[in-house]
Amino acid sequence: MFLTGATGATEASSSSWYLQVEPRRFCLLNAQVLGDYELQALADKLRRLLDFNGCAALFGASRTIAFSTAIADSIERGVAELLRQHHLNRVLTYEPSDRPGQQMSRVHYLVRLWWVLAYGGQWAENVPILRMAKSAGRVASLPVRLTAADVKRASDDKALYLSRPDAVRQYSLYGHRLGREGEMELTRWRSMRGYSVYSHRLSLRTELARMADGQEALGWTGVILYTQQTVPREYASRFDPTDPACTCSGCDYQGFRSLIHMRMANLSSNVVSFHEHSSQPSAPGYDAIATLMLRPTPLWECRTIDYTSGLSSFRVVVLCGDTDGDDFVAYICMERRSGWSSIVLRTTEVPQGGGAADFPRTKTTAREKMRDDIRLLDAVIH
Repeated sequence: MFLTGATGATEASSSSWYLQVEPRRFCLLNAQVLGDYELQALADKLRRLLDFNGCAALFGASRTIAFSTAIADSIERGVAELLRQHHLNRVLTYEPSDRPGQQMSRVHYLVRLWWVLAYGGQWAENVPILRMAKSAGRVASLPVRLTAADVKRASDDKALYLSRPDAVRQYSLYGHRLGREGEMELTRWRSMRGYSVYSHRLSLRTELARMADGQEALGWTGVILYTQQTVPREYASRFDPTDPACTCSGCDYQGFRSLIHMRMANLSSNVVSFHEHSSQPSAPGYDAIATLMLRPTPLWECRTIDYTSGLSSFRVVVLCGDTDGDDFVAYICMERRSGWSSIVLRTTEVPQGGGAADFPRTKTTAREKMRDDIRLLDAVIH
């Protein structure tokens, strides 16, 4: 096995996580004098010796990597092990071998993917996002097969990848696969003064000149990630630097992943039942909704997302769609502001008939999960 690598002086000095390697060729093993058993044993030993840090440093330093097939197979087993450790093996997978037209060799692809997974943080919370994507029809099937283009997209700028919070790093690997026409794609904003763009699905006008260079963007909308110093008061006690509170399109979310869940749900669903209430004594629904929005999470033992927009507070409860075996998304969205509140049931279930009867499985799910609280949705009770 031969390695050839070098890093420029500027690059090495500005990025301490690069490994400096002399630009010369050296031999680690001679495949011609080793049998299959010895070659495989040495390949496994080298992978264990390098571990994640060594592999990442090797990738960071190398411009050309020529591994033997045995080493490639060993790295592939390491990738599979990482996917299992992070409980991703049922929602993400990798290309099994070289494919015509692929943007990089099999070994380079596997090393990059290993580096992305090893330095991505804790990945388990991506499982419900990908399951919701499948339930909402955003991906055709699970596991999503990560291509060389996906891995290249996430790992080409290693400094950018490492500078992002864990939740944003992880989403950068597959997020562009979840939407149409870039509506779920994560990019870094680049300001273009004097120009503006329109979101195809959201009908929102965003002035590019108002967005700072280097800010994250989801689709055509800018995303500002809060820090411990800038986080709004209502999210300060729950602030998580690996999944930070953020603002997008005038809404503040308790975490970046909450924004992803909401964007997918809103773009994919239909209204089943909608009810609004005033704060007058003749409308007790207002107090009932306010009580539900103050209950401890998770409400109804379901994923619960709180966010705010101006003077309005929102609570979203995912009734189904983010767990194994679900094939549609159904969720409750409650809104409350001074003197007014509303509750709406939305779903991605394919309509069956007319009116609320269009969605029999959604109604059944709502009754089972909400129990007595279903009384707030008159059209679903009957």
